[in-house]
Amino acid sequence: MKVSPNVFTRELSNRYGVPVSGSLVLRMVVSGRIPGSMNAQNTRWLLDLSDIEVAAEALGLTKIPNAA
Repeated sequence: MKVSPNVFTRELSNRYGVPVSGSLVLRMVVSGRIPGSMNAQNTRWLLDLSDIEVAAEALGLTKIPNAA
């Protein structure tokens, strides 16, 4: 599902348990390290939630182990 950078960053922070800067994510999208595309009007970036793991790897994040 394609979402705004804010939603993507919030989900990334929630899944990995660390604060992630939205501006850092956008810089990495622009540089091509995180996949993203422009909306139909070419005014806003859209990121696919299925690319969370790609973003996490690019940011050097590791998944939080499940608490038993």
